[in-house]
Amino acid sequence: MKENDKIKRTPFKKALLAVRITVALAVLVLIVLSLYGFFFEPHWVRLKDITVATNPGIKIIHITDIHYKGDRGYLESVVETINSIQADYVCFTGDLVEEQEYLEEVTEILGEVKLPLIAIMGNHDHWTGMKVGSFKKYFEAHGQYFLEEETLLLGDVAFHGVEEDSPEPSLVKDKLNILLCHYPAYADSLKNRFDLILAGHTHGGQLRIPFSGAISLPWGTAGYDMGLFETPGGPMYVNPGIGTFWINFRFLCRPEITVIEI
Repeated sequence: MKENDKIKRTPFKKALLAVRITVALAVLVLIVLSLYGFFFEPHWVRLKDITVATNPGIKIIHITDIHYKGDRGYLESVVETINSIQADYVCFTGDLVEEQEYLEEVTEILGEVKLPLIAIMGNHDHWTGMKVGSFKKYFEAHGQYFLEEETLLLGDVAFHGVEEDSPEPSLVKDKLNILLCHYPAYADSLKNRFDLILAGHTHGGQLRIPFSGAISLPWGTAGYDMGLFETPGGPMYVNPGIGTFWINFRFLCRPEITVIEI
C-alpha cells in the first residue's frame, strides 16, 4: 500500500510544482509589465512622421494632452525634441493642465518652443475653473497663439480653433484650412472638408491590448482612438498625448510628437 501511495503522490507533486512555477512566472511577468507601464513608457516619447498630401508644402508638429503636473524635466525634453525638428508650426489640441497653479509654469516651458505655436483648450483646462482669457494671456506673453472659436491666418494657412459645441468655422479661400479640435467626434458633424483636422482627448486609451486596442476611451471620441482617419470633414489625426490622466501609466501607447506634412 505504501509503495502504491508513493507512486500516486509523485505525479501529483509534479503537477503541483508545475502550477507553482506557472503562477510564479505569471506574477513575475505582471510585476515587470507594471514597472514598465508606470516608470518607462509614460516618458518614452515616440516621434512619428506622416504625410497627408500628394505634394506637401508645410510641416506641422502636433502635440496634445500634456496634463502638466510639475514634471518640468520631462516637458523640457519634449520641447527640446520639438526644437530639433525642421517644421513650420506647432499645434496643441488641449488639456494643458488639471490645476490652476501649473498654468504659468507650463506656458513658460512651452514658450521655449522656437516655432509659432497655436493652442486650444480641452475639457480639463475648463475644469480648472479658469477663463479662456487666462490661457490666452499666458500664451501670448510668450509670443504664442491661443484660439477660442476663432480663425488665425499665418502665411498660407488658416488655423481654426473650436470647442465641443462650436459652430463649424468657414473655410478660408486659397489657404490650407487646418482645424484644431479637442474632441475627435467633432469631425463627424462637419459639412465642409478641411485639409487637416487635429484632435486629442483620447490618450489612445493609455492602456492597449495587443490585437485589440484600447480597453476604454472617454466620451467625445466616436471610436477615433489614435492615428490617422478619414472623416466627413477630411483627414483627421488623433494624437495619443504627451501626458497621462488619473494614473501615470501607459502600455503599448507611447506618448507622441507627430510630424505631419501637408
